[in-house]
Amino acid sequence: MSLADPRSDLDSGFTPRKVADSEQLFDIKLSPDATQVLYHVKPLYKSNEHETCAIWLADVSTAGSARQFTSGLFNDTAAQFHPDGRRLVFLSDRHKSGGPAQLYSIGLLGGEASPLFGKENKKGVSSFEISPDGRYVAFASADEPTPDDERREKEKDDCKSLWRQARLGASQAIYFCDRGRAHARRCKRETRFFFIWTPDSKEIVFATSSQPELEFSEEETELQRIAIAPGNSSTPHLIGTYPRSPGGKSSIAYTSEGTVVDLQSFEPARLSDSKSVFIHAAHDFSSSTRLYGKVDDAARILDMKRDGLVAVEVADGLRTRIDVLSIDYKDGKGKIMFKLYETTDDAIGYGLWDARWRADGTFVLVAIRSSSARHEPPDVWAGTIRDELTVVNLETKLSSHLQWMKDVPVMHTEAFHWDAADGTKLDGVVVFPPRAIESKPPSPLPTVMIVHGGPYSRETFEYVPAYASWRFLLASHGYLVVSPNYRGGQGYGSDFARAAHGGMGTLDWSDCESMLNEAVARGLADPGRLGIGGWSQGGFMTAWGVATTKNRFKAGVMGAGVCDWGQLAAESDLPEFETDLGGSAPWDTPVSSERVDMRGSPIGHVANVETAVLILHGEKDQRVPATQGISFFRGLRRRAKYPERAQLVIYPREPHGFTEKKHAEDVMKRVIEHFDHWL
Repeated sequence: MSLADPRSDLDSGFTPRKVADSEQLFDIKLSPDATQVLYHVKPLYKSNEHETCAIWLADVSTAGSARQFTSGLFNDTAAQFHPDGRRLVFLSDRHKSGGPAQLYSIGLLGGEASPLFGKENKKGVSSFEISPDGRYVAFASADEPTPDDERREKEKDDCKSLWRQARLGASQAIYFCDRGRAHARRCKRETRFFFIWTPDSKEIVFATSSQPELEFSEEETELQRIAIAPGNSSTPHLIGTYPRSPGGKSSIAYTSEGTVVDLQSFEPARLSDSKSVFIHAAHDFSSSTRLYGKVDDAARILDMKRDGLVAVEVADGLRTRIDVLSIDYKDGKGKIMFKLYETTDDAIGYGLWDARWRADGTFVLVAIRSSSARHEPPDVWAGTIRDELTVVNLETKLSSHLQWMKDVPVMHTEAFHWDAADGTKLDGVVVFPPRAIESKPPSPLPTVMIVHGGPYSRETFEYVPAYASWRFLLASHGYLVVSPNYRGGQGYGSDFARAAHGGMGTLDWSDCESMLNEAVARGLADPGRLGIGGWSQGGFMTAWGVATTKNRFKAGVMGAGVCDWGQLAAESDLPEFETDLGGSAPWDTPVSSERVDMRGSPIGHVANVETAVLILHGEKDQRVPATQGISFFRGLRRRAKYPERAQLVIYPREPHGFTEKKHAEDVMKRVIEHFDHWL
């Protein structure tokens, strides 16, 4: 680095160590009367063998009122207010650190947490829901092992069958707990994706398919309901079917009149598509009304549990808004009543909000919000409105977390708009290094294009720490960082999202490259010092970019990326999804020229690559197995123009998203060192 280099005298406070030592805020919920809010705080990465998490509470109307409620010594998660408003129910391993999660209850006035059921069980509770009347807690758990199961496990007679055969601990049931006693409810199809209570607390509605693995999540899924009260029939009743799973409990609402509101693909059978809200008539599930998905994307639905109101999180370009729908139970129709909230130069993460309508007619919204444009780290904010003519202003800051992110030098962030080669209007986000706060700096800057994963995701104005999101890490070290919202992503409707179907390396890449071209044309990016990087789908885009351009980029970082779509379809835990992206699977045809997946696979283009490529991968990655990184590394080592410029690092024990602090910190250090060396 020369003395004239603008990076040489930067006071960089956004360091790998600080990111690795950070905490994460998530899972926020309002109390029944909407006067209190709970949320969870845990270390972003674990430094010991077991994860820990604390429950926090705050008063909605009082700034700075957030306080830690549980110790943080245990893994206290999934907390919910009991309908009586006097206690919390949550999952914890406090009976055995690192052990299976079980149900606990604790009063809001304090005291010791009490187990509700099964703290000695060997199988943990995977999810639970409290009935609206507060009498029952329904939960899902695998069957306890039989003596024969325990013998087989002890003797290591534990082979795994991967295709539709019963396996040790695979069967699950929905249980309901009434005054400490648990009763099971079962159905012929053993797997529950999620479940919710009917408003009268008499039944549970759940989605079910034939197999528990993600591999089968694209199969036909049934929506069923089953009576809970003792003495009623335990036979499930079919409500309707989906061509594929609609998602988790944030994707469905069920009204007292039997109307179902759910979140599915714009065209439900499609894997790569935008998301829409469907309202199914109570008398005919197949009769439905579709909202959203044409030019924007529905992301989450929330039953506001009052007068047929449903809140919808909508991804709309760089912004997120929350609409309130009114549902007509008789004909299964719905309409947008009003807009509850909309981001501007800030962001709320997916699902990181809750809303309720108070008895006095006010709407309350709480959210975990951050803003890269305003240099605000994630915190809990609250706001209220008394009529439907205004949107909520999140004006009350309840918490103060991640203060170090507020203290680091400001990195100016702004929206970036341009036209694709075919005239499509595109946008993205640009982050400038500290002190380079002008939209046109005196001279072009060394630039790294960071490409988001998914591909069904998007860039916004969020300001959060993460080992695999390098926008602020690199900007703080002197780089201009450009991040495109390319076709195949979220927030721009069906045609935009559908481009991912069999489209790898086509419009997605031309959109990314056109942003870089525009940044160069505007005098922002130095064409002689360009880099590219990303994780998961962003890792694929990096591999594709360096393999097809050969020498445009001085350096690239491929994190958990794809190099061979056919191989990925054969090895990933989501084979149908990866096949949809790649366009075909190896078993689709014996004719190689008909293999669409081969056309978008970077592995076939590694000859004569000059770019220095750092490949990072987790050893236990099931989504994008480590063989993808190994294959690309071997190809570069054998066919690149400068084989010695390829590096591969495999991290033991790590899945697709890393969990260990030392590994997360090492990733970020290597990313900085790699770009510093080559740019």
